[in-house]
Amino acid sequence: MYVADHARRLARILPHTVVKHLPEWLRGMGFKRMARHGRRLGEEVVDVPFQFIRNRMRDGTACPSMALFNLQDLEDIDSTESRQTVRLIAGALGSLHAGRSI
Repeated sequence: MYVADHARRLARILPHTVVKHLPEWLRGMGFKRMARHGRRLGEEVVDVPFQFIRNRMRDGTACPSMALFNLQDLEDIDSTESRQTVRLIAGALGSLHAGRSI
């Protein structure tokens, strides 16, 4: 609630283009630090389970799973479409992992 209140007040007073350049140590900018932390946690939720599966695939010890079947179907990971598909698979795995962890 604290973060949302400050962000809402600042959004009414200052345009987004100004707020994004203000330093975190400035009074009322604590929401920026919390947002950065939240973004990092969100990335970990997606990346950790995905890297776990990728490492298992590389070692040849991956159990049959949604991730394994989808990643095996991708032939060219370097293409733009394949990279987008990989991000979608990683996001789905992260969502499943987060839902299971609660």
